[in-house]
Amino acid sequence: MIYDQIEHMKNYIPLIHELADVIPFIESLDLVNIKEDSYKISPGIIANIFSLNTQNDKTIYEIHKSHVDIQIGLIGKESINYGSVFKSIEQYDEENDGQNGNCKLLSKSILKPGYFMIFFPNEPHCPGITINEIKFVKKCVIKIEDRK
Repeated sequence: MIYDQIEHMKNYIPLIHELADVIPFIESLDLVNIKEDSYKISPGIIANIFSLNTQNDKTIYEIHKSHVDIQIGLIGKESINYGSVFKSIEQYDEENDGQNGNCKLLSKSILKPGYFMIFFPNEPHCPGITINEIKFVKKCVIKIEDRK
């Protein structure tokens, strides 16, 4: 897991080469006012813009097996838990590259405008958690096919 400011994303290009395609997308658009939809950045890279209301009692973690998951805060703040010792509670959904389960909490981070988090395949995370009170959040989640 990586947690940093968007202005530092370029520092991670040696680790995730596809960020060289992601960064111009982020810089060229008004992500706060962009229509909620899916956008193809390049082959194997999709950006999903959506909104949600945070939840007080969210405890179900998710993992992805074939994608790197980049979460970028656009409006509002949410807590995202990061865990270990993932125990699945449902079958892996290959079409949507997702599996839900329970986890041991390792850390909590606050995703807010100007910041991003990167989750690598099989890193459990639980986004959309309320910090103090339920809030509206708009975010961009970029999926990069894992290069294996």
